[in-house]
Amino acid sequence: MYQADFAIKEPINPYRLSVLMMPGSLFYAVFGPDGDMQMHASVADARYSDAALFDKIRSHVGEMVFPGGVHVVVVPHYHFSVPAPDHSLVGLFPGMENAAVMMHRIPGQTIYQYYSLTLPQKSWLDRLFGPGGYVLRSYAWLMGSHYIADESTFLHVHIEPGVCLIYASAEMKMVFCNHFEWSAAEDVLYFIQSVFQSSGLHQASCRVIVSGWVEKGSQLMKLLSSYYANVTFARDYLPAITGVSDDQKTDYYYFIHYVNNKCE
Repeated sequence: MYQADFAIKEPINPYRLSVLMMPGSLFYAVFGPDGDMQMHASVADARYSDAALFDKIRSHVGEMVFPGGVHVVVVPHYHFSVPAPDHSLVGLFPGMENAAVMMHRIPGQTIYQYYSLTLPQKSWLDRLFGPGGYVLRSYAWLMGSHYIADESTFLHVHIEPGVCLIYASAEMKMVFCNHFEWSAAEDVLYFIQSVFQSSGLHQASCRVIVSGWVEKGSQLMKLLSSYYANVTFARDYLPAITGVSDDQKTDYYYFIHYVNNKCE
């Protein structure tokens, strides 16, 4: 699995369900009323048209009641951003014509993101939680909300096996958000360098924030630290994960879930 799966030994006291839908994979976490993660599960090869996947998730969390709601974050295959809503643009982007297209304003910014879910993804969510029974957000929306008061220039890279997510901001505005496939540490460095070149960010003054499936002493961290002066983990504010032993993954691995749980 991509992330460490666990459940606390004590009876779970569910308050909110966080769901992360990534290209080809699915993760979900149960949070208690105090913000403690009480369970995490993952599906490495998520086929949303497969009835077996629906039955599996329903049997796992279908009987739970979530007073704090179900919050879904999607990393979309297709998306674009504009300074003002313009629905006519959707038809110009291949891949979005036969999909469920959503539009959100990035929090605190005059940027509107259009993004798509596949029809099986949308149907899966509606069947599992009911139409209107969940809050749907894009990864760009989530990051914009999390960093809404951050005036610094930064680039946040979230690492999953095979996929990295990059969000960059300057002057409190999103200047880049996309995901890439990677297989070696040099691939991640290449994508980060490409973002610096295309977005106009100055490497010397930009923070590089890292979260996800990466260790401090890994080849990737050593490589990034050799190129950038200010590389930090996005875990300073995150609470401890209830029930996770020292040999399991620490809080920054679950960064997206924690932010999703925190954002209203």
